[in-house]
Amino acid sequence: MILIGTTKLLAYIEKFPDTRIPLMVFLQEFNDRPNFVRKNHQIESDTSFYVDGLDCVITGKINYALQTAIISSLNTQQEIISLNTIQNEQSYGGVYNQQVTRTFSVAITAPQPFSEVQAPQTDETDSSNIYSVDNLIRENNRDPKLNFHSEEEYMLSLNKVNVLFEAKPQSPEFEELSMLIPRIIYYEERIAKPKLETFELVKHKMDLFSLTPGNFSHIVEEDKLNSFLEGKITIQQEELKPLFRMLAIKY
Repeated sequence: MILIGTTKLLAYIEKFPDTRIPLMVFLQEFNDRPNFVRKNHQIESDTSFYVDGLDCVITGKINYALQTAIISSLNTQQEIISLNTIQNEQSYGGVYNQQVTRTFSVAITAPQPFSEVQAPQTDETDSSNIYSVDNLIRENNRDPKLNFHSEEEYMLSLNKVNVLFEAKPQSPEFEELSMLIPRIIYYEERIAKPKLETFELVKHKMDLFSLTPGNFSHIVEEDKLNSFLEGKITIQQEELKPLFRMLAIKY
């Protein structure tokens, strides 16, 4: 599953700097999440993601054919509850909190026994709307000549992808999607997304698991690890590999 539209994440980080490490970790680890299973062979559906160590709910849409999720908004859980309440009130004509419970009774008549055994019913499956899509995100679409030349060009393409997101496979719109998405991913991964320093990633994971440098003194000397976590010194990756494995950090 691929996450695009990460400029919304970056804008959120700029607005709330304290969210930088959890959201950057979320970006790095998103592709390790299990694939989302589609239901009833649907092309797309709404979804939400929860960020570890942060009161943040990322909402968006999944296109199962492209194995792609597009971010639509970031909110706190309380904001999500408030938005759902407003939507429910609008759906019920503004009287959502004043529903009336009514009690009524019904008479049930049992059906007569079958006089003879009927042939069992069989279900038929309509496969006309079931799609099988091979690897549409092709590496050869990452040609540097196809890269966006400006943020404005990227934003225009991202808006277009949002419009085309529900396109069905084998349609012209879907083919356009399969060409635009690799360019957007390239821009977000290599140009737009800020780099998360190794010591920040380690510090976040240690905070997440309530660990201290003393827990890893058998790997790295405690004072040395403290200096590393403060960004004062660097430590060779080879020395940190056992630590990465214990904290489930890719290297």
